[in-house]
Amino acid sequence: MKKLYILNVFLIFSLLPFNAALSQSAADLMPEGFPSVSIFSQTITEPGEDPEAGPDVTITVNEMFPTQSLQDIRFFSVERTEPGIGSQFSEFTAIGDTLHTTIADVIDFGIIEDLGFDFDLDFLDRADFVRLSVEENESWQIAEEVLTVEIPEEIFELLPDEFNFDDEMDISITVYNVRLPDTEVETPYGTFDTVVFKPSVDVIVTIYVILPIVGAVPVNIPVVDEYGIEIYYAEGYGIVKEHLEPTIFRITIPIADFSQDLAEVPGRTLLLREFEIQSDSSAEDFEERPSAFKLFSNYPNPFNPSTNLRFELNEPGSISISIYDTQGRLVDQAVMSRFFNSGFHTISYDASTLASGQYLYKVQFTAANGNNSFTQSSSFTLIK
Repeated sequence: MKKLYILNVFLIFSLLPFNAALSQSAADLMPEGFPSVSIFSQTITEPGEDPEAGPDVTITVNEMFPTQSLQDIRFFSVERTEPGIGSQFSEFTAIGDTLHTTIADVIDFGIIEDLGFDFDLDFLDRADFVRLSVEENESWQIAEEVLTVEIPEEIFELLPDEFNFDDEMDISITVYNVRLPDTEVETPYGTFDTVVFKPSVDVIVTIYVILPIVGAVPVNIPVVDEYGIEIYYAEGYGIVKEHLEPTIFRITIPIADFSQDLAEVPGRTLLLREFEIQSDSSAEDFEERPSAFKLFSNYPNPFNPSTNLRFELNEPGSISISIYDTQGRLVDQAVMSRFFNSGFHTISYDASTLASGQYLYKVQFTAANGNNSFTQSSSFTLIK
């Protein structure tokens, strides 16, 4: 039996704090300062085995545009670090009672590929992965995809020889979220009243058995059923616990009296052990710290269709400028890793491909000697 050591598929998007029982605004429940750093103790449980201690997991949450105010919209970056795995980065947008990101940012489709299903999923659109206003035990669908593909050789080899099968199969993948009952959680850091969500994935494979006279008979096989991690959030801290049950993926064909294990996924439990806000600086102070570069307001603003993006460097280095809409979507890359000498610089930016509206832009600087790296941000308004 193939054994899979698969990363927690849903951990990344669960790293921001919100508590539906206490607030209907995701933005109101972010950390009081940034960056916030959470360290988790981890236990790993193989199916049928006792839990064993795993490496600590560190989660860092930062606000991307701390001095920009767009009503009830805030932007966050999340970094998760685990020894032996490295760091994973994602970006999220809190709008009202929901948290948005791309499906590709929070689901490891390698799980499906490791099961022998090799295909691309068009899950790059942004979707809401948390809704603070939902009731307990209420669920909502995030995405659904139905594809027809050739049966992978790894799967074909498992099918019973006494039956004939069509060369193609249908795969239905559904991503959804469920709010579980609120509960009290004990962790090494303390005891918390929490609100719980369980983002989940279902994968149903339909193969076709070729029978004499009857022809092709569809057989539905639930390969992945309610697979997901329980995520426990506490106000002011974000995630304080995660729990994923050990899972065995299995293919069962009742009509052929056939069952075969495909893979094992170890269970994982994370408990908050340490929590720290590394800076007590206000949002205004955040971008006024001395740095190797200074960002000036663009001019003109508002504009149509061009404006000047202006900055000053105290040392040479590379600049990248990314443009985001108010949904947190990256809509353009004005500059990508372009080298500039020290001094004052102006870049003419043509926004003719964008629709009228307000946009945020993020300027990232990396010093030529590699010793300094800074990020600042601002906003502009395009009027056509």
